[in-house]
Amino acid sequence: KILSIYPNPSSDKIFLNNYNSTTSTKYSIYDYSGRKVQNGNFNSIHGIVINAIQPGVYILNIQTKEDVYRGKFFKN
Repeated sequence: KILSIYPNPSSDKIFLNNYNSTTSTKYSIYDYSGRKVQNGNFNSIHGIVINAIQPGVYILNIQTKEDVYRGKFFKN
């Protein structure tokens, strides 16, 4: 399933348009070479802080018990 990420591009924090979860959800961020650069627990209200990663194009994966959600975003 595809995620809608905003703001995109972003420099410090990203949020998801079409994803809401009441349970704690794990996320992972990968660079375009497939290397995991960040992971943790996702909270849809607080978003994901991305200021520690380098500028570039990334893939965000959200893993739930039922499915995997993916989206692309740009860090500037």
